[in-house]
Amino acid sequence: MSKQVKKMSAVKEEKVSVDVYMADGHYYVCWRGPITVNEDTHPELKGMSKEEIEKYVKDNAQEMKAVDSEYYDNLWDQLMDYDYNKDKILDETYELEFYDSKEDSDDDE
Repeated sequence: MSKQVKKMSAVKEEKVSVDVYMADGHYYVCWRGPITVNEDTHPELKGMSKEEIEKYVKDNAQEMKAVDSEYYDNLWDQLMDYDYNKDKILDETYELEFYDSKEDSDDDE
């Protein structure tokens, strides 16, 4: 065997490795309720259209009285205490990503 071949065989080939991760992204929606609100439960809604009521509730739910005001301070808190009526995962995405775990080891601390 020639010196050059011996020299090349003596050089150890370094293994190339990568760390692969699956990045799972999604938008999770949970619906709580329903609670019916109208001018009987909230007199301030009198004379408003459906669209006006929806906007008013979105803008003021934390200040509006709860329908069950014996137990809740406001409509927002009452809804937050309700169990999920339904839920759904939207816009699921999956993507492979590669990181050098040796370089990123400080990020997890």
